Amino acid sequence: PTAQPDGLSDKSLRMASNPGVAPSTGSIQAIIREQFSGRSSIAFADLATGTGEFVPEFRELLLRQFQEVDGIGVERLGWLVREAQAKGYAVVHWMPDVEGDDERIGLTDQSRDIVTINNIESRPWALVAARIAKPDGLLIVTFDRYDIEEGRAIDWWVEEGLAQQGWQPKRVSFPDDYPRSHRDEEAPFIIVARRGPSKQPG
Repeated sequence: PTAQPDGLSDKSLRMASNPGVAPSTGSIQAIIREQFSGRSSIAFADLATGTGEFVPEFRELLLRQFQEVDGIGVERLGWLVREAQAKGYAVVHWMPDVEGDDERIGLTDQSRDIVTINNIESRPWALVAARIAKPDGLLIVTFDRYDIEEGRAIDWWVEEGLAQQGWQPKRVSFPDDYPRSHRDEEAPFIIVARRGPSKQPG
């Protein structure tokens, strides 16, 4: 693809200006404030967190709005968990398909206000997020730019999977204040989902 002055390819620019992508408020804090107005505490989980740098950054962002923030990152790969814990991050090993592991780390069904998945790699993580988020919760999903540009359709799979679970996914331009570790590698939009009418397949 032809490189643009701002580093976006032609295809990325088309995605960013796609009618399906709503203009962002410019602030993830505004989106969260609208959803949880009047709350003094919040609990979040970051799924497939890797080495966990996102967890303290997102916690710090939430502390600008809430007096108490309970945040945790979860990861399948043990070596990434050990690296995160060595840095002092609140990251634990979690296998969501292993019976009893949810209760072990406190991620039972409908237990978190906000669930994030950054640079999602597989659709099942979105379904896990939908399960552990509270009924009035918020899901936030970001994508790898390469996956979008190569047409791998993971964004569409995530939207369809969440809709079937009773969520209303919405694309917004990447908020200016959302913590991001690899700015050049992330798609120019995120998916934000709230509870809504269930959409049945077919």
